[in-house]
Amino acid sequence: MRFECTALSKSYETRGGRVTALDKVSFGAQGHEFIGVVGPSGCGKTTLLKLIAGLIEPTSGTVRVTRDEPNGGPSSAFVFQDHGLFPWMTVLDNVAFGLEMQGVGRRERRDRSRTFIERVGLRTFVDSYPHQLSVGMRQRVGIVRAFVTDPPLLLMDEPFGALDSQTRRVLQAELRSCGGSNAALSSS
Repeated sequence: MRFECTALSKSYETRGGRVTALDKVSFGAQGHEFIGVVGPSGCGKTTLLKLIAGLIEPTSGTVRVTRDEPNGGPSSAFVFQDHGLFPWMTVLDNVAFGLEMQGVGRRERRDRSRTFIERVGLRTFVDSYPHQLSVGMRQRVGIVRAFVTDPPLLLMDEPFGALDSQTRRVLQAELRSCGGSNAALSSS
């Protein structure tokens, strides 16, 4: 998986006028890379990730994502700052959602999801709903939902901010173990 941002810009119209979140940003990744985007709050890190994911359109410039081996699945997974869980789904169903969208059979997606849920210490919460979990637990669910799909490109928006240091280390190790042609881009 490779991606390239060329002269990428994004502006928003607000009540106070036009705000430029990104101005002519150019960079890329060739696969097997971890890239961190660091900057103060409000500098455009989340906007950059959303542009790469195709969730929003740039004002100008381009994002080009190239897959090494097209497999019909999504080209990326996104871990949001605020977990982005479906409140009507259990932990297991939230984690398995991406696999379901990829057409993975029910038994396999549940087995794969349970494995990841256990890795982050949430085995006893598989049937719980997001409102029954702490903020850090909800964030773990959001992270493993992305990990379980083994995406070629993993985009993470301050993914470990709500986690305790022990869980953060476990998930960082899990991230490092991602194989294949994966690339990861994270903001902090």
